[in-house]
Amino acid sequence: MTFHRSWRPYELPVGPHPIPRWAKGLHVEWMDGYGNWPNLILKASENVGSWPDMRFVQDGHRYMATHADGRASTHYHSGRISITTMKRRVRTGRMEWRDEEYEAYATTQQEGYAGRHYPIVLGGVHPLRGKEVVLRGPWHGSPPPGYSPVSFVDMSSSHVRRDLQHAAKHPRASKPWFKHMAYFGLEIRHDVLAAIAARYLPHLQFALTQYETHEQLEPMKPEWDCPKIWWLDRQRSAAA
Repeated sequence: MTFHRSWRPYELPVGPHPIPRWAKGLHVEWMDGYGNWPNLILKASENVGSWPDMRFVQDGHRYMATHADGRASTHYHSGRISITTMKRRVRTGRMEWRDEEYEAYATTQQEGYAGRHYPIVLGGVHPLRGKEVVLRGPWHGSPPPGYSPVSFVDMSSSHVRRDLQHAAKHPRASKPWFKHMAYFGLEIRHDVLAAIAARYLPHLQFALTQYETHEQLEPMKPEWDCPKIWWLDRQRSAAA
């Protein structure tokens, strides 16, 4: 089976360019020693993985929410939606909990994200538009066309604030912002991501890569003249 892949240079914008207010930094995790492509980590001033009035539009097996500022969130699930009886944990005291049954619109149970449940609100022209639906065990998949996957560190989160307070008292325990716990599941539109990269990574060149139907922006090290996967292939061929 032939695996299709291609790439082309992607020019970052030059000069002053507006970026979203929540974008406070961008770091590259090069994944040296591994065959993975580089991972972009965003320094965010808030939880950019969700937003008010977030609505997911279903397109086949894909459920996708987009924001005007360039963010997107995507889940994949092939199961049908129906009224389902489920259980949830309810607090009954300071240290006491009990299971409670309730009915909700939900998909069938699948095993994505270890079977975790994701409540979403449907939008678009879906018959259940405006209703909450529980995606049970949705899957991670390729970003939608025109978007790239980005991990993010929420600098406003309680664990980051706690780490920063500890580091203020114990400077030797301090660490770079991108070493804090990062979240996945965020996608950013290419033009917006390019503007953020131009602000925080102006010394790097970028490429638009495609692996089958998966398209994304990738940074390249200054000593590379192609994206990482192609560079590694060249190194392996030279060593053969």
